[in-house]
Amino acid sequence: MEQISEELFRTQLLDLIKTAKKQGMCVTKEQVEEAFPNMELDQGKLDLIYDYLKNSKITIGEEADLDNLLTKEDKNYLAQYLEEISEFPAFNDTEVKEICKGAFRGDKEAKDKLFLHMLPKVVEISRLYAGQGVLLEDLIGEGNVALTMGMEMLAIEDGPEVLESALAKSVMDALEEAVAGETDIKEQDDKVVKRINLIAQAAEELAKELCREVTIKELAAETDFTEEEIAEAMELTGYKIDYMEKAEDKDGI
Repeated sequence: MEQISEELFRTQLLDLIKTAKKQGMCVTKEQVEEAFPNMELDQGKLDLIYDYLKNSKITIGEEADLDNLLTKEDKNYLAQYLEEISEFPAFNDTEVKEICKGAFRGDKEAKDKLFLHMLPKVVEISRLYAGQGVLLEDLIGEGNVALTMGMEMLAIEDGPEVLESALAKSVMDALEEAVAGETDIKEQDDKVVKRINLIAQAAEELAKELCREVTIKELAAETDFTEEEIAEAMELTGYKIDYMEKAEDKDGI
């Protein structure tokens, strides 16, 4: 695919994942096919998409078991947290409507009640993002921060009837960002590890050719890596890359 097609594919894939999260970490086969209207999806491409969704803990055509996304640590924290918030009052649908009306007008008591009403919903949303590199405790924490911030923006919404959905969206947006940030960090770490491995392999090959350990300058001259990249790899590994001179001036490259 051309670069622009890759970007479009990535956008459509992320939109599909968002849909899955809203549906409890599952999508139908029809939704997968409809998510990429600009592509001819043969079985090979579908299998790649299905594999990606599976690795993201998303099921195809069946309801996901969200408990399977939780680690033992997550489950322990969840049980404790749910017990804590169970002490807060619960409100029926009629009461929630009146609470939203009051919160929209800026009534502090109503806003406090709406906040308490939304706490279990933050948990529900957070569970959809479990298993993606962020602890459930941190997800709930991020969600509660987003909820707190959203409570200060109620007056700009279209009306009291949309407050719950608007607050839920604020939480989802915050968790999307948290998970995406963790993914970016992991991808960056993976790139660094891959570069170190390639540098180590190149150092071994050149050292065998020269029958001795090699210097940063020599390795840079024989490869596509810059002296700075090689020096960084040496530093990150504690100057323990085999076949590289260890006594080099660490500041001099």
